Amino acid sequence: MSLITYLKSLTRTIGKEDIFEDIRITQKEISEKLIPLFADANMYFKTSPFQSEEVQSLNSRFMNAVGKKEKYKDMLGYISDKLPYLSANLDLLADMIDQSLSTKLVTQSASIRQAFLIKDLDLISFASIYSFKLLLFIYYHESKARGKGDYDDISMPIPLVKIIVTNVTIYGLIFKSLAVKPEKFHDNLADLKDLPVTEENIEALKHLKDSDIGELETLQPMGFDGNPIFHFRLMIAEWQSNRYKLNQETKKYLELKLLNLKMKDNGNDAKIQKEIEYIAGRINKLEYSLAKAERNIGGL
Repeated sequence: MSLITYLKSLTRTIGKEDIFEDIRITQKEISEKLIPLFADANMYFKTSPFQSEEVQSLNSRFMNAVGKKEKYKDMLGYISDKLPYLSANLDLLADMIDQSLSTKLVTQSASIRQAFLIKDLDLISFASIYSFKLLLFIYYHESKARGKGDYDDISMPIPLVKIIVTNVTIYGLIFKSLAVKPEKFHDNLADLKDLPVTEENIEALKHLKDSDIGELETLQPMGFDGNPIFHFRLMIAEWQSNRYKLNQETKKYLELKLLNLKMKDNGNDAKIQKEIEYIAGRINKLEYSLAKAERNIGGL
């Protein structure tokens, strides 16, 4: 998807307060939930490699996308190492957006700089949401491969699996481009000027030394319509609330699933399993509510 096409997919105006609410939610997800969740997962799987063929395949595609095979054993090591950069760069992005916008973004008259700032935020928001799904996918298939309790206590519907499998390369490319050292992230965006969004101006940017502009311009997750805050208008508050609640419950669930995986025998603690099933039920309901809100937002 070109930058011009991307801008056309956005709602006509996006309030600055809505943009910063999305930044706040995404930052809390990354710093308070995803960083500790991936650190714990990486610690476990570092000494207990993936056994599931589905996870091994996903891991290979992710590592091919980021091109860091020599330093990291698997995607969990890479993601765990890079999430703090993504968090720091989100703060930098917030400062840049604050300086670039007054009260709102009018998408039809947005500059190249404003367009890339919003697209970067959109991609980081997607990466945050996807990260939770990725861990659910890993724990689901690894529990199944290891015979650890009731692996199917969480709903893993075909559409969700398809989104996870289809977008793992794009997810990797987001990390490769945006989860970099803050100095590099700042320098990449410093070259963006407040020029009109035209094919000629975009092409000129692609020829800058060490620029990721060409890759970033076309990155767009598949089967994912984008952040409703940027692409639609209605029921934003409901979507944000459901997203927050869902990821709160998902964090609890993932912590318990990892505890279950760490158990030495092939059985499972009945008390832990009961709590897992209870939280899984809440997650499935929240997933349904979130999907319903997204359908309503999109007018589907």
